[in-house]
Amino acid sequence: MEQEDSTALTDFRDIEVKLGRKVPESLARSITHRAKPCESSRAQSHCSSAELKQLEGKMMFLKQEM
Repeated sequence: MEQEDSTALTDFRDIEVKLGRKVPESLARSITHRAKPCESSRAQSHCSSAELKQLEGKMMFLKQEM
């Protein structure tokens, strides 16, 4: 898990350098799985591992496009 976090942070730094803007902390926390847990059962249905992996995949694609 720590390796994934360090990889994500490295990716964020790379994005920040290329775009010249800081990645929002809330986005960084949600990607690195440090976000607050979902509280309602309705919200929990949206917090799936597959969705997080899909979001990470989209970020990697955007990084490659830059």
